[in-house]
Amino acid sequence: MLPEVSCWQLPLDELSLAPSTLHLWRFSLSTNRPLSELLTLLSKDERQRAERLRDPIKAEQFIIARHALRSILSRYLDLNRSELRFIYNPQGKPELDPQQSTRLQFNLSHSCDLAVLAVCFDHAVGIDLEWVDPQLEHRQLAERFFTDKERQQLAQTAPLRIRRSFYRLWTAKEARLKQRGHGFWNQESSASAQLSELFVHSVAIGKNFVCTFALEQAPEQVFKFSPEKISR
Repeated sequence: MLPEVSCWQLPLDELSLAPSTLHLWRFSLSTNRPLSELLTLLSKDERQRAERLRDPIKAEQFIIARHALRSILSRYLDLNRSELRFIYNPQGKPELDPQQSTRLQFNLSHSCDLAVLAVCFDHAVGIDLEWVDPQLEHRQLAERFFTDKERQQLAQTAPLRIRRSFYRLWTAKEARLKQRGHGFWNQESSASAQLSELFVHSVAIGKNFVCTFALEQAPEQVFKFSPEKISR
């Protein structure tokens, strides 16, 4: 049974997150606020990570994304943004410090200057967002990274839809792996059976973007929040 998915809406003053509900947050990775102001709310390791990024655009987007992540999660936990503490698994996937919350689960993805954050209770979630690049040599990537089943599914797609279908398959693969805490470049191999059992669903994020999330079971409802108007 597919979940009931809301339209994009402004965030509510008081958030109510039920165990069977998934919240999706969409936000831009551009800001008019000084980066120095945002940096003051990040942890030491986040600031160091931003400094290590040689591309100034990527560094700016990382700072904005982490500031937004803290701003959103703090609303669920009734904590100050700067008080949030993260831990990381061996593949670098962030989680909240168990001393602050063992229930709140999240996953963040971004592409170009757009980001999406998935938030839920008790169940690990994975999400992937990709901009549909009209120049991407998707057939080569499919041949290298897709399973036989995925390649067969792509081959059966109408030519006008094949590029978007590739991105749906790609984001589904990424979301499944992120839900399990694996890196994309690890082969699914023995974990493929478990990964295939996940509930995987694509949601409309914006024009020329494809977004897919993965959970152990289907949520009853998906609420989509967007703090700002994004014309895509």
